[in-house]
Amino acid sequence: MQTTEEATAPPFIEVEHLTTGYEPGKPVLSDVSLTVRQGEFVCILGPSGCGKSTLLSTLSGLMPPLEGTIRINQRDLYRDEIKKGEEPRLGYVFQDHRLLPWRTVAQNISLVLKAAGVPDADHEEIIRHYLRMLHIEQFYDSWPLNLSGGQRQRVSIARALAVDPLYVLMDEPFSTLDEVTARTMRQELLEVWSESGKTIIFVTHSIREAVFLADRIFGLTTNPGRLYRTIDVDIPRIRDYEDLEIAQLEAEIIADLLEEWGQAAPARDGAG
Repeated sequence: MQTTEEATAPPFIEVEHLTTGYEPGKPVLSDVSLTVRQGEFVCILGPSGCGKSTLLSTLSGLMPPLEGTIRINQRDLYRDEIKKGEEPRLGYVFQDHRLLPWRTVAQNISLVLKAAGVPDADHEEIIRHYLRMLHIEQFYDSWPLNLSGGQRQRVSIARALAVDPLYVLMDEPFSTLDEVTARTMRQELLEVWSESGKTIIFVTHSIREAVFLADRIFGLTTNPGRLYRTIDVDIPRIRDYEDLEIAQLEAEIIADLLEEWGQAAPARDGAG
């Protein structure tokens, strides 16, 4: 439940009338507006090609808007003069873990800590803290190729959190995992989010995944991508993946999508 202070606080992330794409006249996203509160877990839900990953690229500072504004903690990400080293710090988790196979788990995380300006003397304590949080501290000196897919993604999440980011962007991080592993990872992610208090923006095209994870869901449609619905997930935490309330809300969203997309419903329980 939100406190009065949280309800009246300015949005932490503000996207206003965002239109963006790779060339003028052919937008990938058109006139998208949304807000995210500090510490909130939101999901971006939509079909392939609707601009979910493009939205993350824009929120990361890598892809300037063609039109519109993005503010992070009340600062314009693209228009305000931000000195080097004062950029809003973020963590990014991709579908692929993107670990360097010739470096150990600890060395992979140490690289991002160095880039963030964290003193070398602090690295081991920080790395062990986040590996412990993700239940993989025993792999501190392991090579990525000796880990399972789920273990590698745990390392990539630890790497994203280790720099103490203001917000974390996650682009379908569990879509390549088997469903049993993915369910375990979703539950562990919620535990890490609850403990860390980070703001998370999580991209998925799995309706069940979005309903299980999110405080709110932003539904995108395609050609070009636009925000057609914001869904409040008023299901108490801790949630069970097979909870009836989750299944009911999933069914409501599927019915809504059938009308919006005019096509067959997407898979109800896929990991991606």
